Amino acid sequence: MRAVLNLLFAVVAVKGAGPPLSSLPSELSDLAATPPTPPVSYPPLPGTFRIKSRGNGKYLHERGILEMREVRSQQLWTYDRLISTRYTTSESNTWTHFRFYPTSTPEYYNIRVVASDRYINEDAAGDQKISTRSQTTGDDAKFKFVEYCDGTVMIYAKGSGKFLRADSNVDDIVSTRYQVSGGAGDPLTRFIIEPVDVTDNLPPGFADMEIEAKWGISSTTMNLMVAGFPDGGTYTVPGGSTYNLNVRWSGVSRKYYDRYYDDGVTLANDKHSYRIRSRYTSDPLAGDNTWNTLDAANWDFDWTKVQYKSTPTRLDAVWFRKETGDCRIAGGNAMETCDVTSETTILQGSLLHPANGAVLADHPSFPFAMSFWDEEETRVVDYRYRIELKLPGATEASFEISLDQLETSYKSDNFVSQTRSYEAELEILNTPVTAADVQELFRIVHRMETDYYLTAMKKSKGG
Repeated sequence: MRAVLNLLFAVVAVKGAGPPLSSLPSELSDLAATPPTPPVSYPPLPGTFRIKSRGNGKYLHERGILEMREVRSQQLWTYDRLISTRYTTSESNTWTHFRFYPTSTPEYYNIRVVASDRYINEDAAGDQKISTRSQTTGDDAKFKFVEYCDGTVMIYAKGSGKFLRADSNVDDIVSTRYQVSGGAGDPLTRFIIEPVDVTDNLPPGFADMEIEAKWGISSTTMNLMVAGFPDGGTYTVPGGSTYNLNVRWSGVSRKYYDRYYDDGVTLANDKHSYRIRSRYTSDPLAGDNTWNTLDAANWDFDWTKVQYKSTPTRLDAVWFRKETGDCRIAGGNAMETCDVTSETTILQGSLLHPANGAVLADHPSFPFAMSFWDEEETRVVDYRYRIELKLPGATEASFEISLDQLETSYKSDNFVSQTRSYEAELEILNTPVTAADVQELFRIVHRMETDYYLTAMKKSKGG
């Protein structure tokens, strides 16, 4: 564990607000006098971790409810999710899973809860409880890890100059304190960082699933990512491989037109989706990837598919789903053509198309009929910029990044208004997928989230 922590955290003497380490008792003074060896790498290696209190044997856990508390002893109230400790050790309990991200302040980290995508913050109230918020930039959201002599760590809050402490009361609420009791230190201020193996919690049949990370982004972030993944460049994944970058389609987005169908609630309630997707290529190639240029381009038809996506399993930003319907009902070559090619026949429920069989396996009474034409719920125009990640010497890419500019319209508005948004995706291309592929995906996800502060999507296009 000590070796892992040396790799993970910047280990230095703590400085800042509050009493200096030299004034604190016992081993903390020793730490100040002889700081441990600096880490081998920075930022920390990618991964997901649990944080266990040595003092009470429980794990830091974000409460799933919002709690109202007084702020700064005034009649002001805020809704926060408090951090407490629990005995849970389940690999699937992502409320106890955390990731660490370097901040603009050297040696300090943001600590993010996987389940909620919120960040640990130290409250400004007198008891300085630890809760989670969306804030990442203030000192209240910055923490330093100080290694103790036995390989445990103390977590130092930059905002107050105090240490996190897992209080041994009825609620086990985590707060911050100055004091370190006794000659051996206070065990409630000492924590053990345990890595979580994401491959222990993969859904059954993942090898044949579509597996991709999904984030909502801004136009600014999209431009930064285009610049950060240049054609012909390389991309090194901490703890993983180095990839050659290949930007598809001469650096010009292609157009996808998706029509999502439902009977109003059946598919949406289970986060399933049924769509007709068509792809187009600009001819001549669009001059750039701005909205106006792409909207005005001449688009030639490539192909159309009917696809169904089943119940997703989501681990942090990564979605696992079974996608059915890779054949084409128009375009492509004869080898790729479906057994049935009429949209009308397919929408009436023809079992000659594999997507329909998959829908009925999940929803036996789904109302395939001519009236289904009236159940088109959502339309999405997707201008997609794609970047391949290839291992040196490989002929096929292992992963692909998609940067999407989206125009979405809804049946509820008669498809009149269009909402513009941006998304980023990272997909595994290897088939069948292996556990090693998933581990590498999570390593890439961690670097991308660290570089661009991405927020995981909890809802996909079309449902």
